[in-house]
Amino acid sequence: MFISSHPHAATSDDSAPERRVNVAACRRRRHASTSFLPPPDIMRQYGGVIADAPERILKILEADSAHLRERQLNIINAKMKDIQRVHWMTYSFIAGGYGMTLIFAMMNKDVLAGIVLTTTIIGTVTSFMKQRHDRATDVSEKATSSE
Repeated sequence: MFISSHPHAATSDDSAPERRVNVAACRRRRHASTSFLPPPDIMRQYGGVIADAPERILKILEADSAHLRERQLNIINAKMKDIQRVHWMTYSFIAGGYGMTLIFAMMNKDVLAGIVLTTTIIGTVTSFMKQRHDRATDVSEKATSSE
């Protein structure tokens, strides 16, 4: 005899199709699944309770998956645009650093020109090394999450 404290759980004398669907849904919730689609036997039970339930569930899942795909594409596009902005800003700072170096050199301020040139080169190398490290970290995180 199956006894549960859940309000939709069936007891031994519950034989209505609605009760069996609720029990199956409760069992499905307990067992984690990677798909949002209910198993075929539960879909058939839904169809026994409401005639067009499987078709309605499939339409809802199709609309929801289309929305999720669109949302993921929007996130990816936003990240790409953000990366592009960061690159243009970096190029602008590098060009500005070299420009300031040239101006200071023309003004015979060799010490300032050397300081600006050195900090520009160090900043450029550091940013490229950080970007390379971040990519390596992302790859290793993806590899460990897929296992």
